[in-house]
Amino acid sequence: MSKSILIIEQDEPLADELIRSFKDNGYVCNLFHQEAEGFKKIKELQPDILVLDDTCKTTLAVETTAIGIAGLPTVFVSPAGDFKKTVRRALDEIKEKLTLASVPADLANKKILWVEDDTFIGDILSKKFSAYNCRISLFTNGDGALKYLDTEKPDIIILDLLLPGMSGFDILKKIRDNHTLDKVPVVVLSNSDQPADINKARAMGIQKFLVKAAVSLDDIIKVVAELLR
Repeated sequence: MSKSILIIEQDEPLADELIRSFKDNGYVCNLFHQEAEGFKKIKELQPDILVLDDTCKTTLAVETTAIGIAGLPTVFVSPAGDFKKTVRRALDEIKEKLTLASVPADLANKKILWVEDDTFIGDILSKKFSAYNCRISLFTNGDGALKYLDTEKPDIIILDLLLPGMSGFDILKKIRDNHTLDKVPVVVLSNSDQPADINKARAMGIQKFLVKAAVSLDDIIKVVAELLR
């Protein structure tokens, strides 16, 4: 089902650009030019997210309690500056906030062990997971990950296959030989899309095989959230 957006924007050219872009991206939109009318319709329409003109911030603070919309994701926009940049930024914020809203609350404080030697990807995804209050431990090689597992039991393990030193398969075998980790789900996140690698990993008991080039950061987070439900 498409996500719905309630927009309150007084500037008509910006409002038209927002509506066009949001609909092109598959969202259902309801537009109001006047604050009073827009806020009155929130309870009736029950949107998934609000997109409000910057001038609505004071009203939102008052109405949050009055109409019971605390926690409803909100993105603010301004008619000042380049409309296209404003719309792109709004679309990025909408996607991020709807993803956050869709992740189960019990993802918070879950311990994630991630073995990944690409520090660029590691840093980006660690920050994303941190936004959900996950406790992520990132290691660039198997030695560090196995030392961690000597004293800690994570809730889930994310594992690359192509690593310096021991391979992801070597690490996976040691994980599977440790019976205290039998029920810990393992997700392989790899550049490899070779059927032989996928089949071997599945035969070793992983729960999910993700190819880096085929998934977004949000896809990875959703998979982890589903496995931890």
